[in-house]
Amino acid sequence: MKHYQDLDEINEKEIKFTRNDIFDDVEEIEIGGNFFVLTGTFTSGKRKDIENIIKQFGGKVQSKITKSTDYLVVGEVTTRDWKYGNYGTKIEKALEWRNQTSLKIIPEQVLMKSLKSGNEKPHTEYLEEIFNVFLKIEPIEKVDLNTYEVFSEVDKELSEELGITVYSSYENFESYQEFILRKLNAKVKFPMFYLPIVKAAYEKLSSEEKNKLNQKLKEKLESYLKNSLTLNFKDIRNYVFSAKKQQTKIRRLENALTNLIENFGPFSNTNFVYKQIEKFKNEIENEIESH
Repeated sequence: MKHYQDLDEINEKEIKFTRNDIFDDVEEIEIGGNFFVLTGTFTSGKRKDIENIIKQFGGKVQSKITKSTDYLVVGEVTTRDWKYGNYGTKIEKALEWRNQTSLKIIPEQVLMKSLKSGNEKPHTEYLEEIFNVFLKIEPIEKVDLNTYEVFSEVDKELSEELGITVYSSYENFESYQEFILRKLNAKVKFPMFYLPIVKAAYEKLSSEEKNKLNQKLKEKLESYLKNSLTLNFKDIRNYVFSAKKQQTKIRRLENALTNLIENFGPFSNTNFVYKQIEKFKNEIENEIESH
């Protein structure tokens, strides 16, 4: 089934872009494990069709720019019709955050070329791998899961012991499923301190309830890990570049990434987390060398 009107006609060796003053110098990208926002009008097909194929290739599509966004893809028709300086809100936001995060702005053709190259294949390996690691996590012991408020007590104990801020409140949940999904919406830096609590709730579900929840849980876990990585990357970037000497920056980066891997526990060995860390590491090293 052909998803794009002109995918087969794209000439990989002669890609030329108009308005390339805002685009990052990227010729090809990986789809799987990355977060995308689309803006403008595309020549390759309807935006909804393009979003669907990104998802089939293991990417995540967001409706707006966030600090976890990896790529803003700009439609070719929009690019041709631009007037100087009139970029639109998504592009303005991307330009604002580009120097603070790993976000890159790319034209439609780069996405098309990457899909055409054949290096990306539709897959669900990330979700399955993350989910399998989650299933092996040891849940919090000696927790009375019959009272939902007890989770806040556990959070409080962890907060005091680890010296970190925990965002939780004494509120009732209608079901364990609700608790699990809402817990995975939280933005925390250290997932291994929280996922054992989620696992404890998951184990209280019946087999039928687990089966109904599993697909959504896989997607939530992926987003949860990505958001946590984004928070860590932001702090690491600030920490590294607060140093003046190049050697100090390199040493700080190595130490910070070592600590990050420890904080992510067994998830550090998944392809999803590994690729995110490697991508970030390469970007920071290139920045250090260029200064």
